[in-house]
Amino acid sequence: MKKVIAFFSLGILMVTASIASRSNSFNEAGPAPAIEFTETSHDFGTVKQSSPVEYNFVFKNTGMAPLIINNVEKTCGCTTPEYTTTPVAPGKSGKIKVKYDSERVGAFQKSVIVHTNDPDNATISLKISGVIEPK
Repeated sequence: MKKVIAFFSLGILMVTASIASRSNSFNEAGPAPAIEFTETSHDFGTVKQSSPVEYNFVFKNTGMAPLIINNVEKTCGCTTPEYTTTPVAPGKSGKIKVKYDSERVGAFQKSVIVHTNDPDNATISLKISGVIEPK
């Protein structure tokens, strides 16, 4: 009987240590940023050639630590991203402007890849689409 009680006590001790270890590692990670976009895709519809084709993707830091946009990677030479380069405080907003070269006639679907310090959304794809008509 003493062996059963000792074995049972050892099991409880191991479970307690495991839980304590997990909660300590969670606390050591500290607060994190969290990026939330109003929308992650935009359709320009039909646009005349040479017209400005750009869109601001707005995001908010809904986390508890400063959000950093590390990089915005374009997937082709026809898109140009501009983005907030300073840390975005919790509760504040920023934007990523995506421009498309409207000299190219025809339908398009393009994306840019956003790299952040948000542990849950380290990379996010933003998409633009539309049709460019000749002048």
